[in-house]
Amino acid sequence: MNLIVILCDSLRPDHLGCYGNQWIKTPNIDRFAQEAVLFEEVYPEGFPTVPARTALFTGKYTFPFRGWQPLEENDFTLAEILGERGYVDRRKG
Repeated sequence: MNLIVILCDSLRPDHLGCYGNQWIKTPNIDRFAQEAVLFEEVYPEGFPTVPARTALFTGKYTFPFRGWQPLEENDFTLAEILGERGYVDRRKG
């Protein structure tokens, strides 16, 4: 199985063709979405950007426990968990 995670800070779904927009052209994302899993109701548990990324990459609640800070030493990320289960970054050879 291939896994690609796309995370964009300020890209609204209503600005993408795959979510129904017809006036902004996003052909590459639209083509990719046709063969991928497309989530329609995804919400971060916190905000702003850095805490939301922490929640998405670690699965841990951030609000109100953590603020705008880097990952903590005991945080395990999605990439680390997938790596332990045999997934590899093909770009590294």
